[in-house]
Amino acid sequence: MGKINITNKRYAEISVGINKWYKADETIIETLQYKVDNTESWSRYDMENGYVMSLGDAGNLSGPYYVTVNANVIVSDSRVDGAKKIEKLGTKGTSITVVNQTGYKISVAINEWEEDDRLTPYYTLSNKEKSSWKRSDSRGYIMALKDAGKMDGDYYVEAGSSIVITQSNVSNSRKVS
Repeated sequence: MGKINITNKRYAEISVGINKWYKADETIIETLQYKVDNTESWSRYDMENGYVMSLGDAGNLSGPYYVTVNANVIVSDSRVDGAKKIEKLGTKGTSITVVNQTGYKISVAINEWEEDDRLTPYYTLSNKEKSSWKRSDSRGYIMALKDAGKMDGDYYVEAGSSIVITQSNVSNSRKVS
């Protein structure tokens, strides 16, 4: 287990939310209001995969960010240090569908903002197999891929996405690690 530390160095309050993986005891606080010069810590268990941090009330800095455990994120008036800004994809819906077209079995996990339908850490998809995860939050998710060759890693995905994984591409996603 580790911590994600968020410090507000802006001249106004900000709001922050961080999603979770499959650990039932990782709590989700939808939004924390951070006063000026305040630091809060979020406990997170998954040391291998990242998380979506949703930053609000921060002007042009607002939006989704990729963070990992043990990050020290500092939000100032002009920038966010310790987190990677993610460009939103613009999809909407109530599920994320993943199709494996790599030619071999891969392992897929998609984190969550709420208690959703699939709490296993990874789901194995055979070649040409398709599966869906019930996800509907507009802040986005991290999809982790293993056993997918050079496509292994963390990807930002959004509810409503239909993702096709090949040996050289992961469609409708943003690679974040």
